[in-house]
Amino acid sequence: MCIRYGDMIRRTYLFIQITLGIYFIVYFIAVANQSDFWGNVLSPFGAIFAFLILLAACLKSKQMEFCWLFVSLACLSWATADIVWAICEEILSLNPESMDLLMYLYLLPNIFIAIGTGAFFMSQWHKWNKVQLVLDVLAITVTGLTITWILFFQKRFEMLFIISATKLTSFTAILCDLFAGCCIGIWFSSIRVGNVSGYIRLVIAGVFMFTAADLFYINQIFNNQYVPNSLVDFVYMASLLIIANGGLQELCCKERDCHDASNFKKQENTGTSNKGIILLSLVMVLIFVNKLGNLEVVILGGIIVLYQVFSSYVQYTIRNEQLLLREKKLNTSLEEKIAEHIKELIEVNKSLEILSRQDTITGLFNRRYFLDSLDQMLRDIDSNESVVLFFMDLDRFKAINDSCGHDIGDKVLKEIAGRLSRWNSSNGLLARLGGDEFVFALRGCYQYTEIKTMAEELVRCCSESITLEPYQFNITLSIGITLYPADALERSTLMKNADIAMYHSKYQGYNQFSFFNSALETKIRRKNKLELLLKNANFDNEFELYYQPQIRIPENKLIGAEALLRWSSREYGSISPSEFIPIAEEIGIIVPLGKWVMKEAVHQISLWNTSNNMDLKVGINISPKQFDSPDFVDFLKDLISKYKAKPEWLDIEITESIAMKGELTVQEVFAALTELGVSISIDDFGTGYSSLSYIKRFSIDRLKIAKPLVDNISTSNGDAQIVKAIVMMAKAMGIKTIAEGVEYEEQSRLLIDLQCDEIQGYIFGRPVPASEFEKSFCHAAISGN
Repeated sequence: MCIRYGDMIRRTYLFIQITLGIYFIVYFIAVANQSDFWGNVLSPFGAIFAFLILLAACLKSKQMEFCWLFVSLACLSWATADIVWAICEEILSLNPESMDLLMYLYLLPNIFIAIGTGAFFMSQWHKWNKVQLVLDVLAITVTGLTITWILFFQKRFEMLFIISATKLTSFTAILCDLFAGCCIGIWFSSIRVGNVSGYIRLVIAGVFMFTAADLFYINQIFNNQYVPNSLVDFVYMASLLIIANGGLQELCCKERDCHDASNFKKQENTGTSNKGIILLSLVMVLIFVNKLGNLEVVILGGIIVLYQVFSSYVQYTIRNEQLLLREKKLNTSLEEKIAEHIKELIEVNKSLEILSRQDTITGLFNRRYFLDSLDQMLRDIDSNESVVLFFMDLDRFKAINDSCGHDIGDKVLKEIAGRLSRWNSSNGLLARLGGDEFVFALRGCYQYTEIKTMAEELVRCCSESITLEPYQFNITLSIGITLYPADALERSTLMKNADIAMYHSKYQGYNQFSFFNSALETKIRRKNKLELLLKNANFDNEFELYYQPQIRIPENKLIGAEALLRWSSREYGSISPSEFIPIAEEIGIIVPLGKWVMKEAVHQISLWNTSNNMDLKVGINISPKQFDSPDFVDFLKDLISKYKAKPEWLDIEITESIAMKGELTVQEVFAALTELGVSISIDDFGTGYSSLSYIKRFSIDRLKIAKPLVDNISTSNGDAQIVKAIVMMAKAMGIKTIAEGVEYEEQSRLLIDLQCDEIQGYIFGRPVPASEFEKSFCHAAISGN
């Protein structure tokens, strides 16, 4: 479609060009033969044709619309004057040369062309260097006036007076012609940078030809040499048609999306020029035709020399200004880039500053910033003030990371951090030290009761359930509290004391807080000593397994025992499992110690069942670290083989945290234990977690109902309902239940009513060494049988 449209434009343009050419030839023949009739008839048609083309160019143009408008009006006024001339001479038989009206009509083209060229010049001059433009105007104007004075007025003042006194139209026409010619000469000669489009060159050539023909015509008029429809009229028409041809070319450029007009905007009067040579050549022409005297040659030569000198200086200044402007632009650009880089550096520094003091997970202050700020707080404290330090640790948080993943663990930390931030209305210093440890420092004058109230509020705000589908967590908190300067005189000691108090809270249970005192420091020293003793302990000489019976109800039949580890240290004597097992977990001794427990328990149950012809089951507690050991199942297989024990004699007791991991390795261990024939029990079931989905995923044989639920079964209807729900759920899934910590007959009776399968507790027997267990329970069971 675009190709066809372009072809149509080219054909139209060619048709108009051919038409103009034919008209031009016909009109030339008429003028050459001095045919007044055909000259009078043909002349208006050419002017009208030019008017239509230029009017179309005016309507289409966005660069030179005013210029096209005035030159089109010049053609229209010329056509009007030609028509009136033809009517007067051919129809009315009047002498047109004697009619003033016609002279005024023929003056209009001069006026319109002068206005058009002036508008064209004004559209450009404001873009150029004004000093250089003034020099160009002076040089071109003086040269143009000189040439006109010499060639047209022949250096005679009386010619000027005669023209101005006798013919106002002629004098006005001369002024218009000089103005248009000077505008064109100044514009064309001032261009130093930029190309001139072809259609502009045609228009300029046509206007220059028109002004030259008009000056020649006026000269003929005053010398009584003018003949109508002669060569000068042909030049007039040729100039109008050349201008029209320029308009036609611009029309074609517009239709073809030509961008020659863009060059029009890039023209400048900056740079080198050959104007001096042009001016000098004009002077040489005048000398050649003997029109200049020596004085005039000296004057014009001086003008040319002065023009060249001043122009060179102006151009030098312009170049310096351009260099300065370019340097300023470069400096501005450089300053902008530097400002951008500085802004980026400031933003980066702000980010680094935030990162340097902010914990990335919770958004609280981090350890480094907290310690620096605490140092400053201790330095700025007044004599009547103190600094209260709360050291907080989430209980059993590692189990959440192990069972649910670190993403869930991070969300729990964010929730706890948010609660602590909302609670911190006093704007104390709150931070996360790392892991699940948070610290809070507050400066002021506080009583013991106020500090205790704050600790209780901290525990309460963190104890509300956290729901993260599909999990729901009941987080508990252990808090250690210490004061400056009452408990320590330096930051490191203060932090150590708070940590000591926090660990004491953990030993007390969950959701506890403790104030630091010297007794706690003694306990920490004991803990450190126990760590050292555990690392160097002889398992065979210092450790022993005790066994607590497990009874099936309601028939009260012995079905097995739970193996419980006891430690009798050479230095401290008997040490509670609740004290040394967490330490063993912490220092990594629990894995080899757990293997020793498994070996002793498997050996013992094999001896009892083989020698007494029984099928008792022994429960062996497995720590999470032991369960994660890569050789756990293989080691158990080797023990079964070594002591010729049946797999069904063994019951592996694990915590809920292990079962809730749901990892591939955990699933593989469960599958391997099930394939081996070993039963699996979940210890302390019913506390800490609400997600029971792991029971369906794994082959669980027994749920051990936690002692805290059993303790309150007879006094708390809520706990009784929980136990009932656990039993009913287990029966529905084909899983047995055993209640731990049964101490009273009423508890036993209620458990029977709730259809619990088995019980374990002081009501039937405390944990005892293997020999005493065999005597008290195995022999009694055999006798009963």
